[in-house]
Amino acid sequence: MDVSGDDEAERSTTFNMLLSFLKELIGKSEEFQDELLESTVGLLLNVPIVIIYQADSSVDNLHLWKGVMIKALGLS
Repeated sequence: MDVSGDDEAERSTTFNMLLSFLKELIGKSEEFQDELLESTVGLLLNVPIVIIYQADSSVDNLHLWKGVMIKALGLS
């Protein structure tokens, strides 16, 4: 039994689930307003950069946060 392989698989699965949640939250945020929108944008702006962009792999979701940044500037 390869423990490190199991750990890596679990880590990858968790990462993919978290990324899926964040993508869904970005999509749903179009429907939000007032305090809920502010809280959602605040959460998305505090996502660690390693989740958004991973240099060691081909994962690049930075384009998804463009709309979040625009919304954050509009809320100011």
